[in-house]
This record gives sequence, structure tokens and C-alpha cells, in this order.
Amino acid sequence: MSDGNEGVQWNIAVQPKSNEISLGVNLEGLMYKNWPISKLIKSELKAPELPKIIEDLKTSDQIFLSFWRDAWQVASRPEIKEKYIGGKPFKLNELTEEKWRCILNEALECLDKEHDYQRRSKQKVTLVKKDGKNMTQFMAVSPHLTIWSPLTINENIEVSIRNKIIELKSIHSWMKQLS
Repeated sequence: MSDGNEGVQWNIAVQPKSNEISLGVNLEGLMYKNWPISKLIKSELKAPELPKIIEDLKTSDQIFLSFWRDAWQVASRPEIKEKYIGGKPFKLNELTEEKWRCILNEALECLDKEHDYQRRSKQKVTLVKKDGKNMTQFMAVSPHLTIWSPLTINENIEVSIRNKIIELKSIHSWMKQLS
């Protein structure tokens, strides 16, 4: 679930099988107004700010960054083998400036250079099929950035959520400012 804002969103995810809950900040590779994810990626490639924010976070070992590659099939996003840009989600304290730059460059490739990165690109991806017979094809793709942290609900749900929002506020502000 998200707050429904266009562009940077607060979101909460509940995994019913494991009872895990996470709260995060999300920016999808959608048009919105002037492709905000493109603006964020290009800005970070010129002058990276996220590594400085990470240095100031006391809980950077408990906050995760997932940069996804969404493949588009009309309005749906099928599961693909190449989902994770950078190969996996990262704890923020694992993210070096060099690794961040590599992830950003790979994310930028998910946008169309000929249109100043203001449109989805096409890439060869592998659709993950339930029958185990994966299929490779060219599809429109876009980057999708989520930075999240596990949420532990104590006796007071409202206080638990508010504390997690406070923990992630600098991430949300950074993402909103650059997009």
C-alpha cells in the first residue's frame, strides 16, 4: 500500500506468509511530471548525495535499497529474472559510492537515451514462468527505487509507524528534492 502520491511515495508492505512488515520510500519509473526517477538518477550521477545521507543514518545497517527493473506488458509488470538492478537489494551500510554509481548507470539504461531518459527503454529480459519454462524477449523496462526498513509493531501501532517515518525522513526528503 502506498500514500498514492505521484512521484515519491511512502509505502507499507505486509508479507502474510512470514508476517514481515516494512515501511519505505518509493519512486517508480513512471512518467508523472517529467519522469522524476530520471531526474534523480542523473542528479546522483553528477553529484552523489545518498552516500552522505547514509553516513548520518544511525540505522543504515537496518535500511535496505532495492532498485528494480520493471518490465511492462501493457499495464502489468510480469516477474523477470533480471529484476534487481545491481543484482540484489543492499543494506545502506553496504552501499559504497562506486557501487551506487554502477547501480545508477544500470538504472539509467532502463530509460530511453534518445528521448533524454524521459521514456521507457527496451531490454532483453527473461520472463519467470510458473511452469519453469522461462522465456526471453525484448520488453519495455523502467527503473523503480525503493528504500525500506522492517517495521516492528509494538503495542502502539501509531507510534511504531511514526518512529519508522522519522527514521526514513532524510531518505524521503532527499528523494523528493532530487525528483
